[in-house]
Amino acid sequence: MGVLLSQERRERKSRREKKKEKERGKMKKVPFGGGDGSITLGSRNLAAGEKGEKKGSLKLSIKPFLSSSLPRDFEEKCWGKLNNAVEAVHTKRKVGTSLQELYNLVQDLVVNKLGNNLYDKLEKVQGDRTAAVFKTLDGSNLKGREFLSQFNSAWDTLCCEAATIKNIFTSLDRSIKLTTTKRDVTDMSLFQFRVNLMSFTGLQHKLIDTVLQEIKAERDGVAVNRLLLKQLTSMLQAVSFYTAFEAPFLTGSKQYYVAESAKLLVLHDGPCIARYLHLISKRLEEEENRVLTYLSQVTRKPLITEVERNLIAVHSVTILTAGFSHLMSNMMLAELTLLHQHFSLPSVQKLDLLRDSLGAYIKKTGIEIMNGADTTIVQELLKFKANLDLVCSSCFSSQKEFTYTIRDSCEAFVNLNPSKPAQLLAKYIDTKMKPGGKETEDELEPHLDSCLDIFRMIQAKDVFEAFYNKDFAKRLLLARSASLDLEKSFISKLKAACGPSFTTKLEGMLKDMEVSKEVFSGYKPPTKSDISLVVQILTESHWPTYQSTQISLPPKMSEALEGFKSYYLGKYSGRKLTWQPCLCTCTVKATFGSTKKELIVSLLQALVLLLFNTEREASFSRIKEAVGTGDADLTRSVQALVFSQARVLKRRNKGGKDILDTDVFTVNEDFQHKHFRVKINGMQMKETAEEAKGTNDKVLTDRVHAVDACLVRTMKSRKSLVHSELISSVFTQLKFPVETADIKKRIEILIEREYFRRDDEQQNLYHYVA
Repeated sequence: MGVLLSQERRERKSRREKKKEKERGKMKKVPFGGGDGSITLGSRNLAAGEKGEKKGSLKLSIKPFLSSSLPRDFEEKCWGKLNNAVEAVHTKRKVGTSLQELYNLVQDLVVNKLGNNLYDKLEKVQGDRTAAVFKTLDGSNLKGREFLSQFNSAWDTLCCEAATIKNIFTSLDRSIKLTTTKRDVTDMSLFQFRVNLMSFTGLQHKLIDTVLQEIKAERDGVAVNRLLLKQLTSMLQAVSFYTAFEAPFLTGSKQYYVAESAKLLVLHDGPCIARYLHLISKRLEEEENRVLTYLSQVTRKPLITEVERNLIAVHSVTILTAGFSHLMSNMMLAELTLLHQHFSLPSVQKLDLLRDSLGAYIKKTGIEIMNGADTTIVQELLKFKANLDLVCSSCFSSQKEFTYTIRDSCEAFVNLNPSKPAQLLAKYIDTKMKPGGKETEDELEPHLDSCLDIFRMIQAKDVFEAFYNKDFAKRLLLARSASLDLEKSFISKLKAACGPSFTTKLEGMLKDMEVSKEVFSGYKPPTKSDISLVVQILTESHWPTYQSTQISLPPKMSEALEGFKSYYLGKYSGRKLTWQPCLCTCTVKATFGSTKKELIVSLLQALVLLLFNTEREASFSRIKEAVGTGDADLTRSVQALVFSQARVLKRRNKGGKDILDTDVFTVNEDFQHKHFRVKINGMQMKETAEEAKGTNDKVLTDRVHAVDACLVRTMKSRKSLVHSELISSVFTQLKFPVETADIKKRIEILIEREYFRRDDEQQNLYHYVA
């Protein structure tokens, strides 16, 4: 059974395979590109299959277009309708043919490869139309704005016509872009406009000249139609004719601003320059606005360059020569800011001239200040420096080049006579540090910082140090300092500026005052006395040198002094005390009639007043005998008692302020004063001309020693050195100004003193002698 089934399956399979082979044999094959012009990709005949089944076959054929010939007048008829439509657009008539039909006509011409002919015909029609418009404009008698309005109206008309025609010839436009390199319909219309504008040279010049006249009128302040100018310049840009306008525009701008600058700068004075700077800003702003409103951005750079060059760069020397001093002297910050802005413009770049003018002004003004009255020099310097700093920060943007110019120029005039400003600055600070000023401590702090700015410029810092130390000592000893905290703050700033060695003595004085209080607090007088004694113990090396004066003290004063001397030397063995009576202050109780006062006087004044306890009147010779001295200090002390506001003594005989030995003095019984405590020792704080000269002489002596020490120190370390190198080394080490001739003189003296010797063969070579 199984065998029969397997055999039956094989027979059925065989029949199926034979059937498939038979069907494949019936496939009809037709060669590619058969005789009927069709292309058969694959085909099977439809035939009735076995068992009545209908079997279908697939067939895909591509047939060519049917060949057809166009009528001979097809192109002419189409163009006739299209030409009529174009003329209707030009003449603003109603188009008789619908836009869809016109569109189809253009498409038919393009499809039948007649687009190039159509393009040429349309180009000629547009050229003729533009030429006709230009001929009308050229024959017009209108001028000025009327002409520009007419020209702009014609441009608008042609643009509207070109847009309408473009809509009709859209198919041509698309075909031209895809198949040729010709311009599209819009660009073709613009090109025809440009060609005709170039051919009508008279109209072209009239258009450009009229636009330039309008711009000049606007610069002169006349209102113009900016929208019209914008439309015309846009037209020139659209037809690629803007460069023909730009060149004469830039030339005219240059001529305008050359003439304007020459007219405005004719006066050559400060107020004229101030107005001129504002005009420059106004003109630059106007031209920037002009570019934004109706000119091309391409014109901006050359236009602004012409304005900057002809208004600023060409006249930079004139502006600075005629106006800079006026602007600085009157602190015209707005104008100075404009000047800096103008001179830093890319096409100007004259900041170097501005810095030179600033330096020259500073030196000139500074010399005038230094030649003024001594009482006002420092105040004027501080005001001048504050103004310069304000100008630098507000007007010159704190640029480091201007900061350096201000610093170098100030140093130049300040150090023409370096000792004078150093001495005056020390005296000015002394005045500010004393009580009685209007400024508070917070207000004085920045003021002293300004003084430090001047101090940094001074080369003769040793002169400042000598005078400042002397004044500082008086303020401490006579209790005439407004604030010790302020004193310490200023000393710390001096230390930061010049180093610790500069303030060693100042810090030593402060320390002595503190130590002195501690030492004296432990002292108790051995016997009771109506004299109250306060002693300040000073380290001699820290304090200025004072002239020792021998005077005759009353017994009670001598007793009190000897009592403290015994106490101090007993406590600190090996030390030596030297009394300095010139800086002593006394408080004397006095009675004038029924009025009682306390007089704060110097020791010499106290001794003079005590003389009148026993004598009703005394001559100056008697006063000198009683006090035990006759120097100038005694004369000044008596003058203060007689001629000051607090006149506690009267001179019997009349005369000048000079004191003679024969002058007789009595107590002023009518003395009146609003205060109970009256200070008459002001002469102790004042520095006499002799004292100032002595301080300067001491500074010069110290300088000589410093130069000698520097020379010897240098030669000792180097052993042998040529003259030029020795001089250079000394200059780098010294901190005060010195002349080369002075150093040469000190070298000769040291050679004579056998510190150095000259080389036997080379005279400019020195050897150290051990």
